[in-house]
Amino acid sequence: MRQFVVVVALLALGCAAICNAQVGEDGHEAGIYLITDFEGRHCRRESHEIVAPPLYGYEAFYGGTGNRSTAEVDCVRDAVEPEIHGEVARLEYNVVRKQTYAGLWLQWSVPGFDLAKWDALCFDIRGCDSSISGDCRSLPEAEAYFSSTIKVELKVNGWGWKTVYIDDITSDWMRVEIPIEWFEDTTWWYSAPRNEFVITLEEPIATADRGVFFIDNIRFERDPVPPPPMAFYSDLLDPTLGGLLALIDSASGLPYDVGTVSEAGIVVKESKTSPTNIGMLMSALVAGSDLELLPREQVEERILKIVSTLEGMEVWNGFFYNWYDLANLTAAGFPRVGAASIEEEDQRFVSSVDNANLTASMMVAAGAFPNTELASRLDGLIAEQNYSTFYRNTASVPDQVRPRISHGYNVAQDAYSTYGYGTFMTEARLLVFLALALEQVPVYPWMSSEPGTEGYMDAIAVDCNTGQEPVVAVGSWGGSLFEELFPDLFLDEKSYASNLAENHRRVVQVHIAHANPVTGLWGWSPSQSAACSYREAGVPCLGLGGGYPLGDVSAYSILLAARYAPAEAVAALSAMKTSIPESFDPRFGYCDSVSQDGTRYCADVLSLDKGMEFLGLVAVLQELGGKPSVSQHFWAFLDDHQAGEVGRRLMQEVGFEPYWENAV
Repeated sequence: MRQFVVVVALLALGCAAICNAQVGEDGHEAGIYLITDFEGRHCRRESHEIVAPPLYGYEAFYGGTGNRSTAEVDCVRDAVEPEIHGEVARLEYNVVRKQTYAGLWLQWSVPGFDLAKWDALCFDIRGCDSSISGDCRSLPEAEAYFSSTIKVELKVNGWGWKTVYIDDITSDWMRVEIPIEWFEDTTWWYSAPRNEFVITLEEPIATADRGVFFIDNIRFERDPVPPPPMAFYSDLLDPTLGGLLALIDSASGLPYDVGTVSEAGIVVKESKTSPTNIGMLMSALVAGSDLELLPREQVEERILKIVSTLEGMEVWNGFFYNWYDLANLTAAGFPRVGAASIEEEDQRFVSSVDNANLTASMMVAAGAFPNTELASRLDGLIAEQNYSTFYRNTASVPDQVRPRISHGYNVAQDAYSTYGYGTFMTEARLLVFLALALEQVPVYPWMSSEPGTEGYMDAIAVDCNTGQEPVVAVGSWGGSLFEELFPDLFLDEKSYASNLAENHRRVVQVHIAHANPVTGLWGWSPSQSAACSYREAGVPCLGLGGGYPLGDVSAYSILLAARYAPAEAVAALSAMKTSIPESFDPRFGYCDSVSQDGTRYCADVLSLDKGMEFLGLVAVLQELGGKPSVSQHFWAFLDDHQAGEVGRRLMQEVGFEPYWENAV
């Protein structure tokens, strides 16, 4: 019975997989074993001498009744995609007479080659294109230029001889993939010192009795075995930290908001910075010291410089404004409030959640350098902040309380934001945690204990269909991994709150289940999109009221999730580099995001996202190998300031079971 293989168009992704395969211990590529690409010495086709290992030789063959068939093979430069395919084998055949055949016969030899270790036999093929001068060469214009069907035979020592048929060949390059298991049901045993690959055109199977084919990249493929997660993540530390350090303004010590990767380095794109940017840099510097990537003395000096700048910047009630311009300084040399890209009404806005992110990082730095001048000065900055400033009772009914922390205060308008943070599974739970742990706001539950009860923040469960089985989880506003996992960097929710850890695991699994089926890319959060503009992204079913749309995939999202799915995160980050090699720079790490289909990216990097990438790496390495994490310093600060006990009690009070049982 004939067994057919469907061929697929050879896209740039296929070529990228060939060109960027990893090299195994035997010197060959871990994902690809290339028999021949017909380049250089492989263009020689003598069949009775070794051309260049593993290729032994190749030639045209023909025969049949009356022996009136013909075939010729030679090496030429491809006319359709010369930059991709270079030199290729050109096979011209003629099987006009009945019961004749012709084709390409190739021998190769690999001592100890084990076919069972490979997933597929692959090669690239196209028929000649009559619109390209000379591509079909001597064929009459009135005739078909090639058969759309060919026969492929593989003869492997110890395995046998197997025949399959390939259909639907066109004049465009196609990638043929024949599963290895098809060769297990062998026609007969085959034993020879060399293996054979054969393409045959035979009458009456051929749909055109004469024609021209071009063949390239005969190879065996398998899914590359990913490196051990510990090694993979460790290798990312230096370039990721390098990307963040390259964004630092030398005068102030503060990080620029966004830059663009170029050959010369990172070019600053936005001179503004924010409290969260500053906090991420501060925590990343501490982690760099803990991992001995940076000298401890140098890190202490860097953070002291940041503190000196913070002490001279304009603040409101001890809290920092949303944006400062590093290129627009006061007479004393400190960054001014605001930025050119910010709307006028938001120029002097003080964000409660952004300040909490900075406060948490100042706690990390103080906890990492106890009993030092640095710790003392950080204590002074933290003492100036009291989050009761943002506390609002938003109940519309007299004598009732609906405790909320306001989004912030607009100094220019002398007005609090009309919005309060009420969704628990967002980055704002770190803000509310700090306010409660430091006992700066009235004592109400951090989270409503069950649906309908009162607390600072509410939990709402959602039901996501992953295509396998429904996943119930407490949802966030937009369904992003940033909302779900950012506070975990400081709070270490996996260690202190089992319900939170379980919810994180469920949310990460939903993101993985939504991975692009072709590229394997997943991980959505707001980021600098592949169009080089900041956009929201999430998994809609995880969001309240529809959530954010599935947008571009960000490296920091994957790394935030790595602690809960280390192997899957390795696969996704590897797929990002394979899909678009330019998305990773060995000096600065990953760009901010790539399109989920693996075709577009933007060379921008954000200091916030780069900081989260690095802290995500630190968290997963702590999980896998006991490396120190910034959360240890965070909790050390709370313990030193008599807030640790309250903080742990808050973590233990989190209970999601009633919500998981009442998903919407």
